[in-house]
Amino acid sequence: MKSEFGRIFQIALERSGYSQKTAADLLHVTPQTINSYLNGRSIPNIETFSAMMKYFGIDMLEVFDLDPIPKQEEFNREKICEIAKNLSTQQITLLKGILLYFHAINTSSI
Repeated sequence: MKSEFGRIFQIALERSGYSQKTAADLLHVTPQTINSYLNGRSIPNIETFSAMMKYFGIDMLEVFDLDPIPKQEEFNREKICEIAKNLSTQQITLLKGILLYFHAINTSSI
């Protein structure tokens, strides 16, 4: 069964005009991995997802199916819990990876 992420990736791949083989080369994964993403059998790690946003114009808000981000004063614990209740396990896993990635960037020394 195709996941929401697989559907979004399929649209982005078609829109880009790249073949699955070219997408695999760009993302440094195998064509089988691309097929796995498309069919919802797996989700990309943070590095691959970041490259997908770059090469295929995938929008993080589209993947997580979120409304536009609320203003800072509206982003409270209640709002976060409301959003989190609607996330799938794959989306939560991907979000954790994104948060860890940005935490690592913000805490690394230059």
